[in-house]
Amino acid sequence: MAKKKTTSKQEAKETARRMLSRYMPQKVWNAYGDACDALAYIRAGEACQTLMFTSALPHEAKTITVVNMAIAMAAAGKRVLLIDTDLRGPRVHRLFGIDQGRGVSEILSRILSEIIIKRTSYENLFVLTAGNAAPNVEDLLASGQLKKIIQLLSREFDVILLDAPSVHTASDAAIIGQQVDGCVLVARRGYSKKEPVEQAIAILQDAGVKIVGTIIASYDSDSSRVKKTAGKKGESK
Repeated sequence: MAKKKTTSKQEAKETARRMLSRYMPQKVWNAYGDACDALAYIRAGEACQTLMFTSALPHEAKTITVVNMAIAMAAAGKRVLLIDTDLRGPRVHRLFGIDQGRGVSEILSRILSEIIIKRTSYENLFVLTAGNAAPNVEDLLASGQLKKIIQLLSREFDVILLDAPSVHTASDAAIIGQQVDGCVLVARRGYSKKEPVEQAIAILQDAGVKIVGTIIASYDSDSSRVKKTAGKKGESK
C-alpha cells in the first residue's frame, strides 16, 4: 500500500513539472493559447461554457491537458473553475498542492450542503476537488445533482472545465458528458491507439455526449504541447 501511495506522489510530482508557469517556454504557452482560441471559436457558434475533458484510456495526458487549458484560459482573463469529477482517481488537487478535503463526492452524497471552492496560486483559477472516495460513483454521477451544481456555478464563472475518468475505465465519462455543454477528447501523440480512440468516440456519441473537439497532446520529458484541436462533433485529428 505504501509503495502505491509513494508511486502516486512521484507521478503527481512528475506531472506537475508540465504545468504551465512563467518558466515554461513561450511556444508551450502559445500551443495552449491556440487550443483555447479554437475552443472559443467553437463556443461562438454553440453554447459551450461547460466542457468535460476525457481520454480513451489512462495515461493519455488527460489531466495535465485540462489543467493547462484551465491555466491558459485564466491567464487570458477568464474566470475559470476546474472541477475534478474523476472520483475514482482524483489528481487535480495534487497538481495544485491543495488539500483534497470534501468536494464533489460529499456534495453528491448530500453529506456536504455547501460547495467549497478553493483558490489556486493562479489568478482567476479556482478548483472544486473530487472529495473522498465513494462506493457508488455511477449512481452519484447519474443522480442529476451534478448538473444542478454545474448550472449553479455557471453563474459565477466564465468557463467550467471538468476532469473526467477515461472512457474505457468506467461509464463515468459518458454519464458526466450528458450534463455539460460539450466534451473534449484528449489523445497522446505517439501513445494513443486509433482503435480505442474510435471506440471511445462511439461510446460517447451513443450516450448523447457532444464531442466538440480532440486535442492531440505531446507528453515527453521536456514539455507538454497541444498539437491540434478539432472542431466538429465526432471529428478526430
